[in-house]
Amino acid sequence: MCSRCLRQYTKTEIGQSEVDELWAILYAAYKQYQLEIVNGNKLYQRFVNDFISYQLPYFSRDEHLIRMHIKNVSTAYELLTERLDLIEKYFNKESFVFENFAIMLKEFNSVEHVHDYGKKMGLFNDAQIRILIDYINQEELFDHDIDESELKGFFSCTLQQPLIVRKMTWLLLMLNALAHYKFLVRGWQVLIVENQLLKSTKARKSITKSSITSNISRKRRALFNSIGELEPFKELINKLKEHVE
Repeated sequence: MCSRCLRQYTKTEIGQSEVDELWAILYAAYKQYQLEIVNGNKLYQRFVNDFISYQLPYFSRDEHLIRMHIKNVSTAYELLTERLDLIEKYFNKESFVFENFAIMLKEFNSVEHVHDYGKKMGLFNDAQIRILIDYINQEELFDHDIDESELKGFFSCTLQQPLIVRKMTWLLLMLNALAHYKFLVRGWQVLIVENQLLKSTKARKSITKSSITSNISRKRRALFNSIGELEPFKELINKLKEHVE
């Protein structure tokens, strides 16, 4: 596809102002990736978290601009966490120009990536399962107090019926924290969607990948501005670490 066609496709897909900002965000991500991953020794997850956190504060009186920025940051986060095939393909190049960005965006929007994460989201021993159950039920994250068999079924992706969630955003943030500390596999979001493991009490339908990403991105911004993105889960994480076998 020619350069002019790529630019027209991209503008048609998401609009001029939106594509300009998304291009700027991803170009900044490329430059930081080159500095910290290609030419440095920073952990990839730390690179992602630091970059996204830096993008989150956004001040404007224009509600449309705020919504557009949140959408673009969510897109960047999904690309960085769920489409490592595209990140490795384009961010490892010696240069990253608009044409690279436009092709990557087209592939992101139209080419389904086949993941190979296995069948289990995470492995926890009995002591860790009890710690998680105590936390989850105390926070009333589901519409009922879950038991050991339900939580093990959730993490092994073998539930026959989805769990009904009362506090979806907080649950997803907790899972995101578990993934950050390597208690869950990198593709935990995909496994939740593919196995239809969660339903919201409001929507009463299985959660989608875009919904997971937007839920996490919105709340991460608020947490970052106040107490730090992982602060609410430090005690839980430390308890789980104490029982690592």
